[in-house]
Amino acid sequence: MQTDSGAIDIINNSIYGNTAPFNGGGISVSATTSVVTILNNTIANNTAEGSGGGIFVVLDSDTAAADITNNIIYGNTAYGGGGGINVSAESGAAADITTTASTETQHTAWWY
Repeated sequence: MQTDSGAIDIINNSIYGNTAPFNGGGISVSATTSVVTILNNTIANNTAEGSGGGIFVVLDSDTAAADITNNIIYGNTAYGGGGGINVSAESGAAADITTTASTETQHTAWWY
């Protein structure tokens, strides 16, 4: 998913067993000036050939933010960085990132 100005809300989902050829096996989002909310999800057993086996978020400006709250995230694999979660802020960005009350276990990340 990508947005330049609208909010992205990913709420109350079960995201299991997905594979991505690049980044974000379970969820992949990019935001320019908006808030990405990932709330009350189970994100499990996903694989990314790049980064972010469970969740991959790119924040493209200092007005973008990510709120990752009350999720169960487990058993995800990434062959880049961040087996469970990978959040990236583009060059020069001072993005606000909040992760609270999430359970994150048993991830694998391979960096080569």
